[in-house]
Amino acid sequence: PGTGLVPNWALVKEINPQTLAKADGPFSGSGTPQYEFGAEASRTMWRIAFDAAAYPDESAIQSAAFLDPLYAKLIENFNPSPINGWEYFGENSLQACSPIVSNVFGSWQWNYFISAPVFSTLVGGIQTESFTDKNFNQQTMVDAACDRVKDTANQGYYALSWQVIAQMTLNGEVAKAGAVHQSPQSAPTQSPTTPQPNPTSQAPQPNPTVAPQPIPTVA
Repeated sequence: PGTGLVPNWALVKEINPQTLAKADGPFSGSGTPQYEFGAEASRTMWRIAFDAAAYPDESAIQSAAFLDPLYAKLIENFNPSPINGWEYFGENSLQACSPIVSNVFGSWQWNYFISAPVFSTLVGGIQTESFTDKNFNQQTMVDAACDRVKDTANQGYYALSWQVIAQMTLNGEVAKAGAVHQSPQSAPTQSPTTPQPNPTSQAPQPNPTVAPQPIPTVA
């Protein structure tokens, strides 16, 4: 989609073992509307961001193709110095794209189960050319996203969980974990040991004998 968003739910059909296609018909789950960009759809963004951070080489082409339209909207609506002190990412950063996405979950900037997964995507590879004639860069946006997800006061379990996950993604922990996973691991070497002889028992020692003494006689 042109805005980079996906719906909460979609029906697909298998064309062949390598190809899936969209299928017609309604479907929903967890009580979330099918064509809304909501709680289910936002998690898709984080899953792509995870691949981009943990496996940057393997996922570069696929993650860029998926995230570039979203990056364009985030950059277009980004304000590095908001007057209100918090609205770095304008409300139009997330836009519907009918008929695939009918609407965006309301007040998404303050609902961290929506905004935190979206902010996490900023760890991906954004092309330098995207910031031509801008007075900010990708790091500025990452810092602003970190500032938005750090306020964990008075948050419920679900929103707070996504704030913590977003912090771990944005601060580089996911990338570090991916690097450890991909680094070659040498097989542990066993320290050489010197074979020890089996203990043997000592040869039996003969009991000492006493020389016979003559019996004294009386003259």
